[in-house]
Amino acid sequence: MRAVVVMAGITVVALSAVGCAEAGGGGTADAVCAYRVAYDDRQYGDVANIDFQRGGKLGTAVEPPCDDTPSDGDDGSPAREVTAYRVKGLDPEVAIAVGDDPDDLLLVAVRRNGELPLEVEKLRQAATDECVGTRPAPTASGTDDNPDDTPLYRTLAHIDRLAAKRYAGSFTGLSVDQDDTAADLYRIPSAAFDKAVCDAAEQGVTVRIHDTDANRKDLDALANRISEDMNRWDGTFQLREVAVDERGWVHVGVDEPGTAEPLIQDAFGTEHIKVVHVGQAEAN
Repeated sequence: MRAVVVMAGITVVALSAVGCAEAGGGGTADAVCAYRVAYDDRQYGDVANIDFQRGGKLGTAVEPPCDDTPSDGDDGSPAREVTAYRVKGLDPEVAIAVGDDPDDLLLVAVRRNGELPLEVEKLRQAATDECVGTRPAPTASGTDDNPDDTPLYRTLAHIDRLAAKRYAGSFTGLSVDQDDTAADLYRIPSAAFDKAVCDAAEQGVTVRIHDTDANRKDLDALANRISEDMNRWDGTFQLREVAVDERGWVHVGVDEPGTAEPLIQDAFGTEHIKVVHVGQAEAN
């Protein structure tokens, strides 16, 4: 069983990269071009924080032109060519690596409905670090009838305090796997945070640590901006739910993703947003 844990003090993930969009949705910020490339009649968007191995050279990919500061009168950057390489273990129709330096490449993937391909998600999971707790259980306190007074939930409480007080700038989210007596921590890489979490884990509790590139505070702010006016899009699509996913993105549920995604990206940018279909809620 996998359940999301909402951390105390922090309100409760990507990335669909298509074209240029305004950052922040405030109407005054300059446009920001999401990174994308075209190769073999397919569009790819960048994927952060995944380790991969470069394979053989495929050919040439093209970065489309971008004018990310239209207000300055400049025409922006023109289209440019970059070298495309295979990624070991992945079909080029799913993901490739691109760049000018074969030792410094960017992983890019084809997304469908805002979702990363399963093969790429598996690659992300394979790169996860983990530790097994060695901290002894506290002395019995007479609360044996408390179902949350277990090594796993005490460990979660420790991580909660660390995230809220010392490492809010790194913390993204947390989920619990009761069957395996494990917690999944999602955070911007931080050696100090990792050590503090592993030191806090009680004996027998596994903490699986995943890389992200956004913290919970920023994701909360993005989710709040998107959900401030649920009726804003009436007549074009229905915005049915907005929630922060502990894995590092904002989940935006709509009735028509094809219509909604470009409009939401134009208003709020392309990073850390996943637009997905959500059916109409039915009354019981």
